[in-house]
Amino acid sequence: MKKYFIYILLYFTALPLFAQKEAQTSALIKVKLLKGLNITKIKGNLDFGEVILNGDGQKIIKQPDEGIEFVVSGHPNKEAIITYKPTLLTQSSNHGSNPLIFLPAVLQTGVNINFVSPSVVKSGSTILLNNQNGIGKTFIWVGGDIDIKPQSTEGNYEGIFTLTVAY
Repeated sequence: MKKYFIYILLYFTALPLFAQKEAQTSALIKVKLLKGLNITKIKGNLDFGEVILNGDGQKIIKQPDEGIEFVVSGHPNKEAIITYKPTLLTQSSNHGSNPLIFLPAVLQTGVNINFVSPSVVKSGSTILLNNQNGIGKTFIWVGGDIDIKPQSTEGNYEGIFTLTVAY
């Protein structure tokens, strides 16, 4: 019994010699939640109407204030990147014909819903979502032009224009 008592005594007295010291560290955890981005069409269209072919090349133009007006909404005072590109227009009935190309003209008027003091928005540039009652907003206007070549054939031409915004 003495023998076990000595082993138990040695165990408890030697245990702290083999114990490791404790170490700690800390790190700050942060997250900022932003309002999501939305693009809403307010008014307008990109319908260029009917054009009479005359055998010469023509350029038809729709000014941005005559085209589509969008509102981009999201987090107030946050910048967003806006991108777009030219759009290929093909004939809905004859896919083998020469396509037309829509070259967009994109402007912004900040928080002004009316076409006042517009500024050019190049694809890949940033726009500021101006604070308007706790919501970031910017009004975007899209127009553009279509070059009609002398060899263009009659028919209905269509394409989908895409405007993208991202944080």
